Amino acid sequence: IEFEGSTRDLFENVTQDEVILELTSEVLPTVKTALTGNTGDLIRITSMMSGIGETSGGSTRIYNPILDTVFIVPEPGSASLLLIGILLAAMQRRSASPNVSRNT
Repeated sequence: IEFEGSTRDLFENVTQDEVILELTSEVLPTVKTALTGNTGDLIRITSMMSGIGETSGGSTRIYNPILDTVFIVPEPGSASLLLIGILLAAMQRRSASPNVSRNT
């Protein structure tokens, strides 16, 4: 079985005129990365993928490329809530620890 394919995926921050991520080959396992930007920035995703394969019987099959992306955008206030929770947990641990005094 012969297969030929190509891909080029480009993630750009148009507002800041910078390339955030560029992929030119199949990526397995998946890419996990942080894409940076500011509130209001315009992010452009350009994807050009193609593939074709042929079996020994002479039949040709065209493959449908798939680009799957997941974006997780934290809320601005979530960092402060997390910090408050950590501080409260630390304070509770200190108050729950028994004061041990040793008399010899």
